[in-house]
Amino acid sequence: MRGPEEKAHSGLALEVFDPAAVGVLVSHGPEHVLVYMNAMYRRIIGGDRPLGVPVREAFSDLREREYLDWFDEVFRTGTPRHMTAAPVTVRYPDGFVEERYFNFSMSSVDEEKGGPGILVVAVEVTTQVTASEQLRVLAEERRRALHRYQSLVVAGTQKVWVTDPAGRIIEHSPA
Repeated sequence: MRGPEEKAHSGLALEVFDPAAVGVLVSHGPEHVLVYMNAMYRRIIGGDRPLGVPVREAFSDLREREYLDWFDEVFRTGTPRHMTAAPVTVRYPDGFVEERYFNFSMSSVDEEKGGPGILVVAVEVTTQVTASEQLRVLAEERRRALHRYQSLVVAGTQKVWVTDPAGRIIEHSPA
């Protein structure tokens, strides 16, 4: 039986995340040295990022620099951080740039060999975010069209006539 001071370790290597359908990234130490990214993370974030360098260097092209600051916060406090529909400007090696959206989860990890670090799980939600925005735009267009229609109906049911300066009706409403 293990004593309370002993940690259970699964013995699994990070490569267990290679086939995962979500992006997985692991960094170690207070400099957040990038030690692992699975294929899905590489695909959804764009391009091949070098391992063995701090995440700030590996993701130096990331316009949303505050995301990198969250590594410090999670490392310092140990409190997980969750971001929903976080926009990320992705720059691909061929020069193509696009804005995509992700749900991120960052938590502290402590690997027996690697020491303390950060585990990031990323799920792309661009399709859901853009569909939601399209629905919002359509609903707003529908609301404006309905308001215009209601205004026309109200205006069309009003009695309209023309009077002379003395207030006598000189032209009746056809209604």
